[in-house]
Amino acid sequence: MPQGGRIAIATRKEKKGVVCEVSDTGSGIPVEQLHHIFEVYYSTKRGNTLRGMGLAVCREIIDDHGGSIDVESEEGKGTRVKLWFPEA
Repeated sequence: MPQGGRIAIATRKEKKGVVCEVSDTGSGIPVEQLHHIFEVYYSTKRGNTLRGMGLAVCREIIDDHGGSIDVESEEGKGTRVKLWFPEA
């Protein structure tokens, strides 16, 4: 967040599992890009071929553990990422 902002992290028990929620007050993700964010090599940043793996890898790890990841974002207002993992 180049102009500063707020990042919040919260955890709680929910639906026979554990939720970790990370939210920020950053610039958000444009709606036309939001459905691409889990694609391998997709990045909004140009010029670096090493970008675009992070969220794809995260989703694969979470899926392998029976969990889920959900992202909500509004351009100009921020983003919320909700990670859910089942009870062990």
